[in-house]
Amino acid sequence: MNKIIFAFLFVFSAIVGASVSNAYAAEEDAYQKGMEIFSKTNLTDEEYREAFSYFVQAAKENNADAYFMLGLYPDLGLATRKKPEVAFMRYQKSAELGNAEAMFSVADMYMNGEGVEHSNKEAIKWFEKAAQRGNAEAAYNLGAMYYMGMGVSHDIKKAKYWFNESYKLGNPAALFAIKMNMPVSLYRRIDRALRK
Repeated sequence: MNKIIFAFLFVFSAIVGASVSNAYAAEEDAYQKGMEIFSKTNLTDEEYREAFSYFVQAAKENNADAYFMLGLYPDLGLATRKKPEVAFMRYQKSAELGNAEAMFSVADMYMNGEGVEHSNKEAIKWFEKAAQRGNAEAAYNLGAMYYMGMGVSHDIKKAKYWFNESYKLGNPAALFAIKMNMPVSLYRRIDRALRK
């Protein structure tokens, strides 16, 4: 009798495992197809929408990267109007699923009050999560926030720590902040200029 139960459980687990594996492959395939289209230059609105449909397919399986890409559409106005509230919700879902770029975007939106009520406290929380996942810009922003006392107490030691982390993660602008003992908002200014 035990052999029959064992055989049933073995076959059942193999079937369930195969269906989970197939779902993951389909979700990853949809994401990759979307990225192939999205990565092209000079996309038409129709191509943006085609890539979007693939990202939606992948997001249905909780693909964090797909949710991030879906957030870009209303954030940047790609083949749609800008809708910061929708962008924030999609970035937040992606961040909750572990995407560091989405964590940075959520923090940035909290810091600037875009699509969500302004909150330096929430911004710091999400910048820390992103920095701990290797996001250099998030570490830089944490350094600046600690230096200026934005949402936290003014703390030079923590500011230097985060500037140093940012530099280690590949952000050369952080070197100026470390050496000059003051934040250089160069990165934010350049980033804002490029987004316009």
